[in-house]
Amino acid sequence: MYVGWFPPSLPPFSWSRFLKGRMTQMSRTDEMRNLVEQLLADRGIRADVSAMLRVDTSAFIRYAQIAHTAMARDQKQSLAAERTRMVADTAAFRKDIQAANHTMAQTLKEELTASRADLTKETAALRRDAQSAHADMAAEQKAGLTESRGNLAGDVAAFRARTQSAHQSMSQTLNKELTTGRSQLKTDTAALRSHAQATHAAMAAEQSAELMTGRSQLATDTAALRSHAQATHAAMATEQSAELMTGRSQLATDTAALRSHAQATHAAMTQSMQESLAADRAKLVADTSAMLGAIRADADGVAAAWQMLSSAKRPNQHPMKAPSVRSVEATVRVDPAQPAPVPMAAQPVATLTPAGEPDQLTTITGIGSSTEKKLLAAGIVTYAQLAATPMDKLSEIVGPTISRLAKLDSWIEQAKQLAQID
Repeated sequence: MYVGWFPPSLPPFSWSRFLKGRMTQMSRTDEMRNLVEQLLADRGIRADVSAMLRVDTSAFIRYAQIAHTAMARDQKQSLAAERTRMVADTAAFRKDIQAANHTMAQTLKEELTASRADLTKETAALRRDAQSAHADMAAEQKAGLTESRGNLAGDVAAFRARTQSAHQSMSQTLNKELTTGRSQLKTDTAALRSHAQATHAAMAAEQSAELMTGRSQLATDTAALRSHAQATHAAMATEQSAELMTGRSQLATDTAALRSHAQATHAAMTQSMQESLAADRAKLVADTSAMLGAIRADADGVAAAWQMLSSAKRPNQHPMKAPSVRSVEATVRVDPAQPAPVPMAAQPVATLTPAGEPDQLTTITGIGSSTEKKLLAAGIVTYAQLAATPMDKLSEIVGPTISRLAKLDSWIEQAKQLAQID
């Protein structure tokens, strides 16, 4: 019902009742009815188009928000998994180094203790046997002891050189050298015992002095060897600690760079989406303005026709006031502050293979819903197709951002396993 077209003294006017009354009196009834019906139909179509545009705009905004949320969730999960793996690898490496150092120190300690005990027993036995030796064999005994001491000193020097050049093989080398020295010492002791039974008791004091000198020299060499082993162990621990600190610093730097890159990528995507929405809004405003121009032209033509009809049929009455353009414009308004309706983007449709339904690509670790849509749009719908896709082609499909963050070679390997391809 339109009230403002008639003088204030007239009652509210009904278009349907007016048209029925007027059409029965007009000679050109069919032509006028068609004109009015066409006008009403055009107004209905424009209203439907406006409603569809609003619905499409709301749906596109929801789709953009869902896609953005899914992408952020995928990136966050990938970063969390990578960080957890790095922390676990660092902890395992540190634990292995500590266990290896502890085992090495324990082994060295046990071997040194055993060697010291063996040498002490052999020296005590040699002293007891030598105290009963005869004085006449003193010269020969002295020569034998000098030779034994030289052999023992040479063995200790060789052992020290091998320890400095190959720390890990020290245990086997030490056992071999000690066994050789022990056999030689046993042989020399047996010979000494057989000859010492006829020696004079006067040489016992001199023999005891020589043995004391040898023991002092052996204690000095053992202390030097222990100090060298401790210094080597301390240097190794310091070097490993420095390497761990360097690795930790490098990990922190890489994590910060990755976080900055993700933030920059997110900001660029947001800016691009805002610019796209602004361009679509401006286009919709322009299209709506053009539609309003067409509606104004139609309304002006209808107003002129009504004016002519009113003047020809009712000369003694006031001419009817045609609908103003403002009333027509009121039916279609565009609020510049509201987001411009944008048609929904065409959703990618997966091409079915002759085998039947496409595979669930999100089963592969690292592929989310947004990445799956890109693969489907490119025609990759099965595990076999993904496994056969080259790395450069796959990187081009998913985009540079996902290519840098994801492990595309892992996708291909998982696809081969799922598709049972050797």
